[in-house]
Amino acid sequence: MRWGESLGLHEGNRMTAKRTVGALFACVAIGCGGPAAEAPGQHGLALSSTPANKIYFVDANLKRGSFGEEDTNALNFLDFIAQRGQPYIPDLLTLQEMKNAPGSPSHHSCAEHAEKLQAYLLRETGLTVAYRTADTDTAIGGACVLWRADRFTKESQSPNVANFNNPPRCDGGSDAYSFAVRLVDRLSGSQRISVASVHLPVHSEGCVGADLRALRDQMTGPLQILAGDFNATIHAGGWDDDLKRIGWVDAHPEDGSGEDWTFGDGRSRIDYTWVKGHERIPLKRIVSHAQAHGVSGKDYSDHRGMAMLIEY
Repeated sequence: MRWGESLGLHEGNRMTAKRTVGALFACVAIGCGGPAAEAPGQHGLALSSTPANKIYFVDANLKRGSFGEEDTNALNFLDFIAQRGQPYIPDLLTLQEMKNAPGSPSHHSCAEHAEKLQAYLLRETGLTVAYRTADTDTAIGGACVLWRADRFTKESQSPNVANFNNPPRCDGGSDAYSFAVRLVDRLSGSQRISVASVHLPVHSEGCVGADLRALRDQMTGPLQILAGDFNATIHAGGWDDDLKRIGWVDAHPEDGSGEDWTFGDGRSRIDYTWVKGHERIPLKRIVSHAQAHGVSGKDYSDHRGMAMLIEY
């Protein structure tokens, strides 16, 4: 990773920002293994809009879509990715486990998460950023995609393609949903981008590959992003080798201290961002629980989210 890359503003950006340069800025922006990111409003760095050839991408399984009403605090994660110490305003987000407890305080939809992120950006930075959303429209465990309305236009959306029975006995029977959205990036000359929010059922290893193939069949365009909770470790059943053979790349982020686990307090990596058609990924991070702690001090999920800058 080129942590020292300057994150300068593009001439055509509609939003401006005060910034430092080189490695110092990059380390402040995403941690580099040092102290937790500063709280919003405590420093002069301001968010900027990405240039046309870059996308600031974020993924997280937020555990029941909570805003902190129960034993998790997704509020902290959403706030963290929009703090003024981050490199850019998030362009694309994939979230999992929306609306996972109907009738409970944590029953938050994809649209409600977009509203919270918009409100936070306006309150803390004065920036008006509108997000559009797509989800699996399920009562339990739904997946979700958010994108900036001032940059992307939705072209199509696939049906839910996980939790299916093909081949036989691959229906996990769990509350897991995955789908893909195709977007037109108006900032990059109307290039097409496909992004899938992945939450696979817990089932046999061979079924992971089948689920991912079903998702890939729904994706087209020069840039494709496959991200979320795969519920599978690397090399389990060869699903990752299958992706590599056809040009997909595992972004493999770390949390700044060299740790790449995403689930279960250091036990395993089951959340991934795989990318195809990109040029490089100069910045990539797993967002640690400590970095995203708010006033409650609660972990935002039993997973850890990912944030990265994708050039294409």
